[in-house]
Amino acid sequence: MRAAGDDIEGAVYILAATVADPAECDTIREALRDLKLGNGPKLHWKDENDDRRALIGAAVAEMPVMHTVVVGTPLDQRKQERARRKCMERLFYELHTLG
Repeated sequence: MRAAGDDIEGAVYILAATVADPAECDTIREALRDLKLGNGPKLHWKDENDDRRALIGAAVAEMPVMHTVVVGTPLDQRKQERARRKCMERLFYELHTLG
């Protein structure tokens, strides 16, 4: 969820899925592990600065995968769970239409 200050009505909820050929998954996982800094448990966008985000984004853009993103807006921050459910509902629909 992304919100600007105290604007409880102006937030957005973003949810994404990545689909890959199972034969490519080990290679993709290794490339993502190589992008982690230190011994942290995972690579997470929210933990990265702008330079690292650019590096990670460029690396992911080169991977043999398909990305689907859904955005729910406007969003009342007090109803995050509802926003998450609605975005998941749409994301699952979009993935289903891809087969």
